[in-house]
Amino acid sequence: MAKSRNGSSSHGRVRGVILSPQGWQQFQAAKQQAESEETWGKHFTQEYLSDRTRFSLNTFYWADSDKV
Repeated sequence: MAKSRNGSSSHGRVRGVILSPQGWQQFQAAKQQAESEETWGKHFTQEYLSDRTRFSLNTFYWADSDKV
């Protein structure tokens, strides 16, 4: 639960996260391991990752895109 500037709790949207190159590699490694263990090697869909991590679909689209 996020806290506002005045210290009260809010149920607002959680803002984005920026990963370092090392953090991105760790995320990819953990995702690949979970895919291997939970889906027998099939890739997670963006919708599944969004539900599981509570990040928006756009976060994964841009983070995983070579065109950024």
